[in-house]
Amino acid sequence: MNHKQHGFTLIEIIVSLLLVAIITAFAGMGLVQTVESYMFSRDTVTLTEKAQLASTRIALELGFLESISRAAKNRLHYISTRGDGDQEYRLIRTESTIVLKEKGTPDRLLIDGLGDYSGKKFLSYKKEDESNWVVSDSINDLAFIEMTLILARPDGSDVEYVSLIDVRNNHRANAVLPNL
Repeated sequence: MNHKQHGFTLIEIIVSLLLVAIITAFAGMGLVQTVESYMFSRDTVTLTEKAQLASTRIALELGFLESISRAAKNRLHYISTRGDGDQEYRLIRTESTIVLKEKGTPDRLLIDGLGDYSGKKFLSYKKEDESNWVVSDSINDLAFIEMTLILARPDGSDVEYVSLIDVRNNHRANAVLPNL
């Protein structure tokens, strides 16, 4: 009497469970990687929007500057023709923020969450030949201002954004030409 056995043997069940566990582990790793990529992209977009807003505002402010009384790597004191007549403004980078100060008004926060500059300049002032411009030079010699924003990412690393700002009010046709 030969009876055919129906069902699974213990070995077949164990092998099936091992295969399911291996497939689940790979799918789980893929899911974790997908979530991490999404979070990285989300943080990068947030930082990019923040940097774009700040750099656009700073470029608009500096586009109207008429004279500069102090120019340093982390601050700029200037006279602007923006608004009602000439006003004195100060653009200042602190350890973690950039603020715009106008005489008689509260400080305006332009951006926060700055990263580590480690000796890098927030502002660099350049002549047309890309040599450094200093306050004792004529304002007409100032071709552009190079602005570097370094923002801290939530994971502890930094992201650097660089913008060139054309100074329009210096009585000179000096559009910024990229180095290609």
